[in-house]
Amino acid sequence: MSKPVVDFYKKKGKVVEVDGAKDVDTVWSLTKIGIDKKLPKLVEKVILPGKPKIVFVLGGPASGKGTQCDNLKKEFGYHHISTGDLFRDEVKSGSP
Repeated sequence: MSKPVVDFYKKKGKVVEVDGAKDVDTVWSLTKIGIDKKLPKLVEKVILPGKPKIVFVLGGPASGKGTQCDNLKKEFGYHHISTGDLFRDEVKSGSP
């Protein structure tokens, strides 16, 4: 479901990919490199001053997204909004 969105932004040069099939520490190191070196250049092109920077972390179930998001919060002060948590909470609420 997210592939068309990723492909769209990849064509625009706005995607930083990290191979998540490695151990947690290696994935975090690769993520930091992407954030430290690649993201600022992307942000200069696409983010207006004063606008929030948004990073989407995508991956399959139990792939370590939450772990890496916790690292992003600690290292860069980002806020983490888990769509999975939001969807599960909504289902629990019994709303239509």
